[in-house]
Amino acid sequence: MIILDAEISTVGPDILEMVKEQALDDPKKRARVCVNHEGAAVQEMVIVMSRDSYVRPHRHPRIKSESYHLIDGELQVKVFQKDGTLYREFKLNKKTPFIRMKGGWFHQPVPLSEWVTYHEVYEGPFNKEKDVEYATWADAETV
Repeated sequence: MIILDAEISTVGPDILEMVKEQALDDPKKRARVCVNHEGAAVQEMVIVMSRDSYVRPHRHPRIKSESYHLIDGELQVKVFQKDGTLYREFKLNKKTPFIRMKGGWFHQPVPLSEWVTYHEVYEGPFNKEKDVEYATWADAETV
C-alpha cells in the first residue's frame, strides 16, 4: 500500500504503475494508494485490481455511504440483499463511470477487464472491525 498524506496529492501514471506492480506481487492481486490521513472523516483510495482478484461481498453501516469512480478498465458492482439474493448489477465503464451506494447494502466489486483502476470514497473514520461486515453466505477470501 502506498500512502500519500500531503497537503496536496496527485496520482498519475507513475504512481498507478507502482500500484499495479504491487498488485502483481500481491496474493489477492490488488493494491491501493491511500490519499487521506489515518482517521480522516473522508477515506479516499485509488485501487488497482486484476481480473483474478476476488473481493468477498460485504456491507458497511447504514450511516456510511461509499462510491466508486472508474479510472480505467471495466468493473461490475454486484449488490445483494441481506440473504444473498442478487438485487442489481451495475457495469462501470467509460459510459457509466460512477456509482454511489448508501450503507447497508451487501456489495461486491468484480473486475471485468484484465486490470481495473478506480477511486473509492468512503465515509470515515474507518475502523475495519466496525465498518465491514462480510457476507456469511459468500466464499471467504482465501489469501
